[in-house]
Amino acid sequence: SSDQVRPRSEPGKYVLAGSIRCQLCGKAMFGATAKNKPYYRCTATRPDYAAPSVPGHPPTYTVREERILAAVDTWLTELVDDEHLDATVASILAADQPVSAEPPAVSQARRRQKKLTTELDRLVAAIRAGMDPALAAPETRKIQAELAQLATVIKTSDRDPDRPAPLTEPEVRAAITEAGGLIRLLDTAGRTDRAEMYRALGLTLRYEKTAATGQERVHARLQLKRSGGRI
Repeated sequence: SSDQVRPRSEPGKYVLAGSIRCQLCGKAMFGATAKNKPYYRCTATRPDYAAPSVPGHPPTYTVREERILAAVDTWLTELVDDEHLDATVASILAADQPVSAEPPAVSQARRRQKKLTTELDRLVAAIRAGMDPALAAPETRKIQAELAQLATVIKTSDRDPDRPAPLTEPEVRAAITEAGGLIRLLDTAGRTDRAEMYRALGLTLRYEKTAATGQERVHARLQLKRSGGRI
């Protein structure tokens, strides 16, 4: 039956199950065994698919698990070693900037708030210099009213629980230090433990293969745990 659900494999049989997708079509790659070796195959090439879902998608799209693990473990080790640590921290902080950036409307409100505050200061200075307060009162009230509205917009955004707070360097270093402890255990971990470690690190992978040349690339990303969110 086409509605039959694929049974779950035993824990550790496919270390990257649920963590690896096809870069070309975005579909999850499922585990398969050939010659007693675990592989991952893009679901767009299953026998029940009449044609690839993406133009140019290779008709045979599989990769042996051990090849991916070797590349991923090398990358993970380099991320947290002393030579590359500073660069890793810098890249995470740089990548976080657009994620944690406030909405354009709020940034505009802050700029307008600054401009109006300057105008209000000028009016106050003019009154102190001898300007008739009655002449300045309408403009002063108008500016104060708009400043109050802008303050509400900014305060509401700052209190938004769904908006991620910008990462700090100590926060990133602490998360990487914790991740480093798991990464150093990979060499001795069994398959089930290794799968759990990858999940704890928030490892996600995208596998890409160019049909014309056969060139392969693995795009890897970590989502390290942080208070109030993830890195």
